[in-house]
Amino acid sequence: MKIGILGGTFDPIHAGHLHIARAAADEYSLDKVLLMPAGDPYFKADKKVSPPQIRLLMTKAAAASDPLYESSELEIFDKSGTHTADTLLKLHELYPEDQLYFIMGLDSLEQLGLWYRPDVILQSAVILCASRDAEHAAQSFNALRDELFIKFKTNDPDIRLIHTSEMDISSTQIRQSICKGEDVSDVLLPEVQRIAADNRLYT
Repeated sequence: MKIGILGGTFDPIHAGHLHIARAAADEYSLDKVLLMPAGDPYFKADKKVSPPQIRLLMTKAAAASDPLYESSELEIFDKSGTHTADTLLKLHELYPEDQLYFIMGLDSLEQLGLWYRPDVILQSAVILCASRDAEHAAQSFNALRDELFIKFKTNDPDIRLIHTSEMDISSTQIRQSICKGEDVSDVLLPEVQRIAADNRLYT
């Protein structure tokens, strides 16, 4: 089985996340995509993040919109600030016979050398990369991939481009729009909107 992994704070999970998950699955014939909300994101330690239980509820609601998706609780209740390298190793224990595909943005790939144990990440999964700017991705992806090949050449990393643009949507923009009372029905699923409203998020 070919399993995609799309992680994030998902505060909230939105149409842009699902667009990239679907594009990756269509291009690389993924059997399912795990939507994996982060529990205590160490990279957002200085920012307010909605409670993990509520972000998990929103993720489950998004996953229910398409049989391709499956929500994962692997990181959400981990208070230690789970690293991607550790998560991928755990996933290999859970799915020992399956191929993992880690979905990320081009901006994250550009910073991958600064992540915890990038060598483990590159060894543990095929990296599928998307960009908000398709033209920028086409220009910079090959050079970036070559740079990572040279730096981690003993691991023979498999890094591929998702041939679609990320939707120009951010969770920050959505939170701001909700705070202003603006309509976000074009970027949030109705059930995700309901959960956010019921829990008075972003107001």
